[in-house]
Amino acid sequence: MSYQTQSAASDNREHSPIAEPSCFPVSSQPTLAGHDVTTEDAHTEEAAFCEQCEYFASHLSTLTNTEHMIYQLYLDVKGTKEIMQEMNIKENTLKFHNKNIYSKLGVSSRKQLIQIASALQASKNT
Repeated sequence: MSYQTQSAASDNREHSPIAEPSCFPVSSQPTLAGHDVTTEDAHTEEAAFCEQCEYFASHLSTLTNTEHMIYQLYLDVKGTKEIMQEMNIKENTLKFHNKNIYSKLGVSSRKQLIQIASALQASKNT
């Protein structure tokens, strides 16, 4: 299944699974703390998030089996201790895999990984 971003819809280029017109739910629209976000700011942030989602989706296939298992456990809202126990690995081993997962998917934290994965899942369901 393939979706197009809003800008791609006009030139008929297909992209990774990103829904149109927005690649993430309205409830998670970007805001600047304490400031009103102009339409232009929101579109710029949305475009950046969409690019990040596209990169993320296109690089999921680069994860090793172990990295993919850890990724799935994060999506299942498992904590660090639960993952270490379920996979029978030490904390440093999990940190090593996290570093590789984040690097391959272009994120810098578990929170960011889950946010983007959730947005991609939501776009598939629309």
